[in-house]
Amino acid sequence: GNALEVQEALDALAGKGDEELVQVSLVVAREMCWLAEVGADPDDALRTGAGRKKFLEMLAAQGGNLELGLPTAPVQLAVPATGDGYVESIDALEVGLAGLDLGVGRKRMEDIVDHAAGIVIEAPVGARVKKGESLAVVHARTEELARSVIPRLQKAWKLAAHEVKRPPHVRARVDKDGVTRAD
Repeated sequence: GNALEVQEALDALAGKGDEELVQVSLVVAREMCWLAEVGADPDDALRTGAGRKKFLEMLAAQGGNLELGLPTAPVQLAVPATGDGYVESIDALEVGLAGLDLGVGRKRMEDIVDHAAGIVIEAPVGARVKKGESLAVVHARTEELARSVIPRLQKAWKLAAHEVKRPPHVRARVDKDGVTRAD
C-alpha cells in the first residue's frame, strides 16, 4: 500500500528498515550511479543520512509534509495460515489483486485510491509457519473489506512440507555483455 511503502522506504533510508530491502536498494543504486557515471556512494548516502535527507527534499518540493504523518488504516487483520509448512511460493498477482480490492490502486479511472490500505507480508518464501500463524497483515478501511480479501491471500501462499531455501533477491545482472548470475 502507498503509505506502508513510504514508511518502509523511510525506515530503510534511516538504516532501520528491512535488511533485504536495504541490500537490494543498494545494489540498484550502485548500478544507477555507475550508469549515470556519478561517483556517489550509495552506502555512504545511507550511512550519513544523505539519502533520507534527499528523499525529504524531493517530498517537500512536491508539496508533501511528513510532519502531518502518514495515513493509517483503521483496521489491521492477520491472514492466518491454513496449515503447517514452509512457504514455497507467493502468487504476487493474487496479492496485487487483493490490494486492488482494498483500494491501493484503481480498477477504473474514477476509483479513489486509499493511501492507508495495503498488505504487509510477514511470512516470506522460506519461512516456517504453523496453522493459524500470520502470513500477512491486511490494512483496510473496514473489517468487512479486510475479511473479504483474506481467502484470496491464503490461496496465494503455497506451503510445502519440506524446508524451502530462500531465493536470492538479486539473481543476475544484465548488461550489454550479457547476463552475469549472482550465484
